[in-house]
Amino acid sequence: MSDKIYLPPSLNVFLLKNSNNKQVLLIRGGLLIHKLILPSFVRCTIENDTNLVIFSSSFLKVSREDILILCRRIETCFLQAAVPFSLKIILSGVGYKFIPARHSEYLLLHAGFSHLKAIVRPFRVQIKMLTEKGNSLKLKGPDKNQITQFAQLLRNLRIPDSYKGKGVRLQTDKLRLKEGKKQK
Repeated sequence: MSDKIYLPPSLNVFLLKNSNNKQVLLIRGGLLIHKLILPSFVRCTIENDTNLVIFSSSFLKVSREDILILCRRIETCFLQAAVPFSLKIILSGVGYKFIPARHSEYLLLHAGFSHLKAIVRPFRVQIKMLTEKGNSLKLKGPDKNQITQFAQLLRNLRIPDSYKGKGVRLQTDKLRLKEGKKQK
């Protein structure tokens, strides 16, 4: 039983052996290097520089689901290494703005507090201001989990108000505003 995974031409994929004689799959893309130690129940080969062939070892009985899970994991590594993940964050409210710090490891946020909030930028996450006013920015990087976690950290500093909509929100957030008080 074997499976083939297409190797994108933009990636460099290597099969190595570590000190424990286990196969290691090294995936190098534009922004990221993945090192994936393969389990002992599978073997891999690269054929014609276009396909990665995964097959089960002869001495163990392996279920089809285990090999499919490993294939999906490898394809996810290919996707993360080839295409960076990006997320847009919008800040709405009077006086609310992102301020780019001189040192790129910090992001300053002015969001209704009496002081600026300094947030440490995670490793391998690029921050780009989209407007001069500083009310929207774009996070970009290879790791989707890291970017979404950082975006949620920013969002939790000032969760959008349900009446006026002021606060930090993701572009994908659907914000439903509540109705205000009725006039008599």
